[in-house]
Amino acid sequence: MMTLTEYNNLYWPDPDYESVQAEGVRIDCIVVLREHICRVSGMTTSKQGKQGRAKIRITGSDVDSNKVYNDAFPYGHTLRSPVRRYEDLIDVDIESRMCTVVSENCNVKYAKLPEGKLGAAVRRAFEQGRNAVVTVQKADGQRHIIAVS
Repeated sequence: MMTLTEYNNLYWPDPDYESVQAEGVRIDCIVVLREHICRVSGMTTSKQGKQGRAKIRITGSDVDSNKVYNDAFPYGHTLRSPVRRYEDLIDVDIESRMCTVVSENCNVKYAKLPEGKLGAAVRRAFEQGRNAVVTVQKADGQRHIIAVS
C-alpha cells in the first residue's frame, strides 16, 4: 500500500521540475543526476542485453560546483529537469554575496550575486546610486542573477 506522500508525488508532481525521457536528453540539457542539477556533457548508449532493455549512460557536471556525475538509466526511463523561470527585478541592496531585489508588486526577494564581470556590473550600478534592473533566473528554489540593465 502506498503512503500519502508517495501518492501525492505520483499524481501531483513537483511544479519546479518537468519530466524528460532518457532517450530525449541531449548534450547541454539540464537534468537531475544523483540529486544534483547537472548540465549534460556526454552520453553513451548500450545495446539491448539479455533482460531486453538498452541502457543510456549520462555524464554531467554540477551547475554550482562543476563536479562530474555519471549515471545509467534504462532507455525509457523518466528523468527530472528543473523548470527555469525568469523575472526582471529591481536591485535595492547588496550584502556580501546576496542581493536584495524587489518585484513590481513590492515583494522582497533574495538572489545570489554572480561572480566575474556580471557581478562587478551589478555592484557598479548599485554603487552609482541607480536602481539597476536585473534579470533573475529561478530554478530548484534558488535565484541567480543572469543579466543587468
